[in-house]
Amino acid sequence: MSALNIAVIDDDDAVLDSLRLYFARQTIETSCFTSAKDFLTALETGRRFDCVVSDVRMPGMSGLDLVHHLKANGVSTPIVLITGHGDVDMAVAAIKVGAF
Repeated sequence: MSALNIAVIDDDDAVLDSLRLYFARQTIETSCFTSAKDFLTALETGRRFDCVVSDVRMPGMSGLDLVHHLKANGVSTPIVLITGHGDVDMAVAAIKVGAF
């Protein structure tokens, strides 16, 4: 069985580094991206991930916008949204489009 490969997307380098280190201790391969655009570029080159973990609030395309985009393009990979500044309305919207 191969290791899980997770994409982590966050505009905060400290969060990316912390999550990368955490997942490495769990023997999970992690690819880090500082924007949704960079992540989508990786997908366009054929990279595939078992799970996506994305910040909700980022410049450019937000995590919620990313979920909409991926679902509209038939991507069925599980998507987990994280945030340090969430609210109930945002959480409900994320769940309604299929995020965790």
